[in-house]
Amino acid sequence: MTIIYGLCSCGSSPRGLPLTGVHVEGKIMDSVAQMSVIQYYVNDSPNNIECRYVFPLDSQSAVCGFEAEVDGRTVVAQVKEKEEARKEYKEAVARGDGAYLLEQDKPDVFEVLVGNIEPGSRVNIWITYLTELKTEADLSTRFFIPTAVAPRYTPYSTYSHIPYTCPYPWYSVFNGRYHLKCVRRWRRVADYWPAYTSQPGPSSFSILLEVEMPSKILSISSPSHSVDTDILADGNGRVAVIKFSAGSAPIGSDFVLRILQETPHEPRAMIEIDDDAPEVAAGMVTLLPDIELEDAKSELIFVVDRSGSMSGRFIREAKSAMQLFIRTLPSDCYFNIIGFGSRYVSLFGASEPYSEHSLSQAIAHVDRIDADLGGTELFQPFDFIFRTPSKRDYARSVFVLTDGQVSNLDQVTNLIARNARDTRVFALGIGDQVSHALVEGMAKAGKGNARYVVAGDRMEPIVMRMLKDALQPFLSDVKVDWGGAEVMELGGSSSEPAPPVVKPAAVKGSLMGHRAVTTKPELKIRELPTCMLQAPFKVPPIYSGTRFTVFALLRPDKLPSHITVTAQSPDGPLTLVMEVERHAGNMVQKLAARALIRDLEDGTSWFHEPHANQSPSAIKSEIIRLGTKYQLVSKHTSFIAVEHRHYHAPPPPAP
Repeated sequence: MTIIYGLCSCGSSPRGLPLTGVHVEGKIMDSVAQMSVIQYYVNDSPNNIECRYVFPLDSQSAVCGFEAEVDGRTVVAQVKEKEEARKEYKEAVARGDGAYLLEQDKPDVFEVLVGNIEPGSRVNIWITYLTELKTEADLSTRFFIPTAVAPRYTPYSTYSHIPYTCPYPWYSVFNGRYHLKCVRRWRRVADYWPAYTSQPGPSSFSILLEVEMPSKILSISSPSHSVDTDILADGNGRVAVIKFSAGSAPIGSDFVLRILQETPHEPRAMIEIDDDAPEVAAGMVTLLPDIELEDAKSELIFVVDRSGSMSGRFIREAKSAMQLFIRTLPSDCYFNIIGFGSRYVSLFGASEPYSEHSLSQAIAHVDRIDADLGGTELFQPFDFIFRTPSKRDYARSVFVLTDGQVSNLDQVTNLIARNARDTRVFALGIGDQVSHALVEGMAKAGKGNARYVVAGDRMEPIVMRMLKDALQPFLSDVKVDWGGAEVMELGGSSSEPAPPVVKPAAVKGSLMGHRAVTTKPELKIRELPTCMLQAPFKVPPIYSGTRFTVFALLRPDKLPSHITVTAQSPDGPLTLVMEVERHAGNMVQKLAARALIRDLEDGTSWFHEPHANQSPSAIKSEIIRLGTKYQLVSKHTSFIAVEHRHYHAPPPPAP
C-alpha cells in the first residue's frame, strides 16, 4: 500500500484524477510572503467520487484560506474545531451535498477531502498561506515552494505490527511521476489508508510573484528553475516581478528563489491593525544581526545520514560538505563523525582532539562514506551522543546532514530539547524534497539554526556560515520590550519605559555591528516582564547572519512608538531600539497567531510553564480559540465548507 501526494479518488478501487495545471501567485515582502496555490483537476470517471488531496508546505507556513470551485461553483471554507469539521463533512457527503475539508496531517503536510464530485466535473483547489522567509549564508532571502513530499521513514519498532511491503513509490505533488525505492523494513504512518496517484500526463505549471524589499534589489536567482525577472525602475529598484512557466516539463524538485538586497541587515519593527478586527493589534520584530565575538573552544560532532534515500547526488553533497567541514576545523577543537541509517557507526569511540593523525583518519573515513546503512534511525545516534559526556570547558555542537526523510519527528526533537542546555544542534537539509519540519525542528530544539543546499548551490559559503555559527557564542537571554504596549490576555501588564530611540550603528553594545574587544564593560540587562501572547514565548538565541523574528498580539489602545531588543553576550548586554512602522491589514496578525499555535503544539508556550498549571485540555482549547478566531489550520482546527445543492447527487459508492 502506498501514500500518494496530489488529488486522488477514495474507496476500495479508486482511480486517479488527471491534473491539468498548477498556478502559484503571491507577493514577497521583505521576510514574509503571502501565496496562493491553485491546482486544476478533472473527474473523467463515469461515477460520483470522493477525493483526497494531499499537499506539502513549509513547516513555518500559516494556512489561512481554502476555496474549492467545481464547475464554476465556488465554496469558501471556514475554520472549525477538527472533530466538529469532520462530523459536518461526513453528514454533508451522506446527504449528497458537496463537502470540502482541509486538515493538517503533519507540520509540513496537509490533506483536503473533496466529497461528491460528479462525472466530468472540473475541480479547482485554492490554498492561501503565509510564511516567514529564511536568510541564506550569503545574506540573500530564501523563498521556496515545496513541490513534493519525500517518503518519511518510520522506525520499525514504532510500527512493527504493519505487514512488510515493498517497493515504496515516491510521487510528485504536481505531475504524478514517480520512481521506485526499496529499503528494507521501511514503514509509512500513512499506510493505514488506500490512495492512488493522479494519472501521469501533461500538466502546466506557472508562477507569478511580486517582490517588494525595503532596499534596492541587487539580484534575483533560482538554483532550481529558470525564471524571468523584471526589476522595476519606477519602484526605485525595490520592486520586481518574477515569472516561471514549465509547460508540461517535470517539476518534481522544490522551486527555490533567492533575493539579494542592498542592505539586508536593516532591522524592522511593525505594528499592524486590521480595520475589520480593530480590537487587537499585531507586532512583529525582525532583524538580521551583524555581530562578531571571540570564537569559543568547541567539540564538534558531525552526524551524516547514510540511509538508502541519500543515494546518488545527496550522498555526494554530504561528502562534499564533510570534506569542507573537516578541512576548516579549528586546531584547538575536539571532533567526531557519526554515520547513521538503520544503525549508526562512529569514527571514534568519543570525540578526539584535532591533530594531523585524527585529520587523516577523518579524510579517509569521509572518502569511504556511502548511502549503505538502510533506513533512517536518527534517535539512536543522538542518544549515543547525549550519553557520552561532553569535553570540559568545550562548547559541544552537533551538525546533522540529512535529506530529512523520517516520521518520528517528535521523538527526535524531544530528545534534543532535553539536552539543549549542553549541546547545540545545527541542521543542513540536503536535496530538493527535504523535510523542512525535521530540519527546522532539530535546529529549534537544539537552539541552533538550519541551512539548506539544493542542486546548483555552492557548498563552501553554506559550510563556512554553519561552522562560524557553531564557533561563535550565541546571544542568550534575549528579551523584547514592546515599548509600553499592553500584551493581550495579561490584564494590563506592560514594560517599563524604553530609552530614547537610536539608529543602529557599528558600535559596541549594538546588535547591528558589535565587535568583540578584550575589555568587557560591567553592565546589567534590566529585567523585562514576560509577554504571554508573545511568540516564540521562549525567545530563541541570536546568531549573526541568521534571521530573528518575534511576534506579539497587543492591545490597540496603547501602542508603542519604539520596540527594544536586548540580549546577553560574553562582552555584556547588547541592545537595539527600533522605530515602529504602522500598517493596515491582517498578515502579521495571522503570522503571530500561527506562531502562538506552534508554541502550543510544540510544548514551548506560556501554558506549558510549571507555574501556569494548565491542563492538556486547556492547551487544546487555546489552540482551537486561536485557530477559529484567526482562521488558521492547526493540529486541532480544520477548514470546512459545504455546498448545499438544490438537488442531491447520489453519494459515492461504499468501499
